[in-house]
Amino acid sequence: MPFETDPPRRPSSRLHGGSLVLKVLLAVLLAAAAWWPALNLHAADQVEANLKRALTTYAVARGLNAAISVLQGTQVAIEPAGVGVVTTPGEALDPLNDLIEQFSSLMLWASVALGIELVLIQVGGHWVLCTLLGALAALWVIASAMRSRSAPAFCRLLLLAALLRFAVPLATLGTELIHREFLDEGYRTAQAQIAQSEQLVRNVDADLDPAKANPQPSQGMIDRLKQWMNRVPDLEKLTQQAKEAAERAIRNVVTLITIFVLETLILPLVFLAVLVSVGRAALGGRR
Repeated sequence: MPFETDPPRRPSSRLHGGSLVLKVLLAVLLAAAAWWPALNLHAADQVEANLKRALTTYAVARGLNAAISVLQGTQVAIEPAGVGVVTTPGEALDPLNDLIEQFSSLMLWASVALGIELVLIQVGGHWVLCTLLGALAALWVIASAMRSRSAPAFCRLLLLAALLRFAVPLATLGTELIHREFLDEGYRTAQAQIAQSEQLVRNVDADLDPAKANPQPSQGMIDRLKQWMNRVPDLEKLTQQAKEAAERAIRNVVTLITIFVLETLILPLVFLAVLVSVGRAALGGRR
């Protein structure tokens, strides 16, 4: 008896045909989304809002730093009965001043990072990249339909082009969503309290005016002693207020550092990793 030939593998052909249809739909979706201007416009608006927040926080931090520097330069001289006593209550703010300087540098770098994001969004939306993405999508579909060995290479190139086009805008929108839902209230509270700490430090410096601490020349020795004794509790109270303002400001500065590190470093990297994983799964790309 002659050997029977195997029937054609119709299930495999059907599977290939169904996979090809999905690839065509995905390629059309990517090519169309690449030319969608609303994505870039909305992402750019969010980056500019983040940049405005970072610059505002930087200005608040520099204002607190200036107020602390003025207070640290204020020396209170008291001369009861001709005996000089000099005190500097602003020395209690040295740890806060160091932290504020580091925080100001961090906010400056955060502003630079947001500026880079804005440039990347503009580059990703350029017509050259959008055209290249559409061409790679078409070549990937054609190579997949012909079962060419170059299909995986086109797949990897398409994944790279898609990441260049969509990664930064989508990560920006995702970060803004998390900020609005979880971080915005803490950011506003911390920034407002830092501004209050700055005002408190300035009030303490105003109350520590050396002219208020020096006795009048027409006063006698007993009056000078009474004025000095009345002045000491005020100094202790003002010094305590400065320490409390420093402790409260430190907590708020740490909160703002956490928020901006999350928004400019950790969350974008997390979203980038998620987008790479999703892109590989959707395009069938391999390492």
